[in-house]
Amino acid sequence: MPTTPEETVSAFVECMQSRNLPGILALYEPDALFIPAAGPRATGHAALAEAFRATFALNPTIEATPSEVLVNGDLAWLANRWRFRGDAPDGTRIDQSGCSSVTLRRSPDGTWRIAIDRL
Repeated sequence: MPTTPEETVSAFVECMQSRNLPGILALYEPDALFIPAAGPRATGHAALAEAFRATFALNPTIEATPSEVLVNGDLAWLANRWRFRGDAPDGTRIDQSGCSSVTLRRSPDGTWRIAIDRL
């Protein structure tokens, strides 16, 4: 598990590239809120799993780079520049980029988990 907010981003990218659903869910708090650029909000691991399964179906390639990280005790806010490439069900190529805002919380064991993820 990641021990810095930046490592959390790297772990997320690795899990997305390898389609590792348990790995991605482990990066989120159990009641985390995910707000995608398109589509409904997802709260909690069950809803997150559904959202990420749909993303995996697009055969995604993801790049992500933290552009700003602010840490205050056990909370962190991270601005993240990302690029997403994939294939829509009709075969259309998807190529999107943007900046996400992520709130993370340090667990008692020193690892960081995502509480709010907004694309």
